[in-house]
Amino acid sequence: MHELATEVVPVTVFFDPPTTEVQTCEVFASLHRRESVDNIADGDGVHDGIRFPNGNAIPTGSDAHYFKPWTMSPVAEGYRITLPAQKCGDQHQRDQP
Repeated sequence: MHELATEVVPVTVFFDPPTTEVQTCEVFASLHRRESVDNIADGDGVHDGIRFPNGNAIPTGSDAHYFKPWTMSPVAEGYRITLPAQKCGDQHQRDQP
């Protein structure tokens, strides 16, 4: 992907649970979250991009964390979501002496 050329690449995630009891499904991703890599949204003192917070504590669609939960759609034999990737990699910002 070429960010400067504003390319967009679709990323598809498919989950086929080994049981029929799954009622909803989410995927956690850092897509489009580069600017949030230094967030400490859960208050543990460690950047969310370094230590993944408890996903069950992040509300669906929340923009407070580096990782964001995305609700997957039910499809035949599982769950699927396609997200448009527009940024790649991360950018850690640190104070310089």
